[in-house]
Amino acid sequence: MDVLRKKNIIYITFAILGLFSVILFIFLINMKQKFAEQISTIISILGMAILVRLLIHKYKKHNSAKLIIENSILRLNTYIIRDMYDETGKNKAETTEFYISYFGILFEDRIIRFNQKGIQLKSVEIGPDYFLFAYGKGKQIKNIKFVRPFIEPTILDDFSKRLYYETGIKPIFISD
Repeated sequence: MDVLRKKNIIYITFAILGLFSVILFIFLINMKQKFAEQISTIISILGMAILVRLLIHKYKKHNSAKLIIENSILRLNTYIIRDMYDETGKNKAETTEFYISYFGILFEDRIIRFNQKGIQLKSVEIGPDYFLFAYGKGKQIKNIKFVRPFIEPTILDDFSKRLYYETGIKPIFISD
């Protein structure tokens, strides 16, 4: 969520700069300045329009993230291991939060939506150390699998019941 907020601040800053370019354009037209200055201002305005469009997209993404967090069924802190190395030469592992809800999954700045725009949750598989979600439209199915930390069996059972109650999907438990 913090990553989304930081990106939104950047886009808002650029939108404000674009607003100043519009004011500059109006000022230059009234001053009957050189043609090159007017063209550069028009290019700035077009750039601002693109940034405003991106800002609207990020705002919608932020709202989706907020919806997932407010209606979360399960929240996990887990590690993401990347191909970066720290000073000791070991893989760099970062902690991240996963939110799972009726509306989708949120992790880092990525959102996987369910029950929106025709995308449906198809199945959930819970293994001894992973979750596997299958989702998509019609026959176009995508999977996402992520490592999960140890979760108390009672919490996992509660998650399974809530997921079934809210989505109609009964998780499949896979044991070793």
